[in-house]
Amino acid sequence: MTPPVADTSPILVFARAGRLELLRIVIPQLIVPPTVYEELTVKDGYPGVAEVKQGRGTWIVVQPLTDPTILTRVKLLDPGEREAIALELGRDILMDERAGRIEARHLGVPLQSTLSVLEVALLDGLIPRVKPELDHLINAGFRLSKMLYQRFLQDLGEMP
Repeated sequence: MTPPVADTSPILVFARAGRLELLRIVIPQLIVPPTVYEELTVKDGYPGVAEVKQGRGTWIVVQPLTDPTILTRVKLLDPGEREAIALELGRDILMDERAGRIEARHLGVPLQSTLSVLEVALLDGLIPRVKPELDHLINAGFRLSKMLYQRFLQDLGEMP
């Protein structure tokens, strides 16, 4: 499997929840642009900083943009999202923000999300149920609508 390119938010929410190891098991390698790496490691003591720094070169691979002119196609997003989309080279992109996902879809970029990571973890038997993990991520700052929350759990047979 080709490693996906990641934006900051999915890595950060797993870090805040103390579940970076689950993300690492589901996705053994992530490609990140320099801006995303900087956003994840800018503050010592920030959730996951030590793990991300320790994983650099193995789990987290920082890859600079080869063609920065691509950024002109994705002007309305934050720098990390813009670079992650621009860096996508036939890979999926791991991203949760709605605006970034809309732009990625518009450009034909295949998407993964925090929810897809949880679904894979469940299907691979890494977690017994999704709901406790999802609730833990929400308590750590992951945001999604009540409707999407309910539909996701229903799709996985965890909600009537």
